[in-house]
This record gives sequence, C-alpha cells and structure tokens, in this order.
Amino acid sequence: MLLVSIPSCAERPGSAIDSGPPSTKTAAVPQPELVVSPIAWPPATAVDLTARAMLPSSAQAAVERATVPVLVVNQPEALRRAIIIAKPLWVASSTGFDGITIAVSATRAAHRYRHLPPAQGRASIRGQPAFVTRNTGIWSAAWIENGAAYSLELECGSHPDPRCDDDRFLLELAARLSYVGGAGQGGSP
Repeated sequence: MLLVSIPSCAERPGSAIDSGPPSTKTAAVPQPELVVSPIAWPPATAVDLTARAMLPSSAQAAVERATVPVLVVNQPEALRRAIIIAKPLWVASSTGFDGITIAVSATRAAHRYRHLPPAQGRASIRGQPAFVTRNTGIWSAAWIENGAAYSLELECGSHPDPRCDDDRFLLELAARLSYVGGAGQGGSP
C-alpha cells in the first residue's frame, strides 16, 4: 500500500506568516454628496403647445407635476403613444413609432464626489457637451440642459435598421426634442 502525505496550507499560530489578530483599520471610502440642482426654466412662450396637446391626458397631467422641463420626441405618433411619469426629482417618458423605441428622462438629482471634477462629453447635443454611447445595440445620449441631466435612448426593433447603424439618427432626435412644460416657473402655459 502506498501512502502519500500532502502538507497542509495552514500554518501553525506563531509561524512566520501569522500576523496576529486581523486589523480593524479600514480606508475611508469617499461618499457621494446628493446635490439637487436648481432649474433654469425656459419661458412659458417656449412651450410647444401643439406637441403638448397631442399627448395623452395622463401624460399631460404628468407634465404639470414635473419638477424638470419635459422634453419629448416631436413626432405625431410618438406623442400620441407617450407615457410620462413624474416624481419629485425626475421625469421619464417612453414612446415608440415606426419600429423604434425611445426613452427620454431627466433628473435634478446628482451624486457628486467633491474630489472628482465633473466630466464633460466630447459630443454636442442641443448646444451642450454630451456623452454618446452604444451598448447592446441601444444608442444613448446624456447631457445637462436648464440645470437638469437628460438622457435619450434609442432602440431599433429589427436589425439591420440603418437608423441604428451609427449615432446620426439619435443626434437628430435629440436636436428635435420639444419642450412641453413642467410645474416650475414658466413651465406651464
């Protein structure tokens, strides 16, 4: 009979690798600061009343509660199908038309780290620095406007779809977003 001895990986207490009781010291992890941005409301004359009137009544009611300026895709079918949800610090909308799905959201809340400077994207949307990315076939754009952080997402329902081959259609949609109001100063007609 052959016997094999395998040394244990565990060392005896007091050996060279025993460093004593575990340390209770931990490095301070920077915590983000919640910042609620003030909104620079566009004037009431900037509200696209035609686009707003095309929204379903539930979406119009959400616009009236929104604490950020609401931007929507200004296409008749997209407006008629829009679903808008307004919460205390953010608003989100979703819609679809012609084989695409679009989501637009905006928030007044930001989590900022004091030791990190704000990043700026290399793209430009609506005259503002922006980030444009593509992940699993969904195009996304993010920018700051009127004090709110906006994101626009575009997903094509079938592939290939030339509108999702590159970022051109996403950038066109962003440029054509219409302001339909909000609860703030100048936000409602």
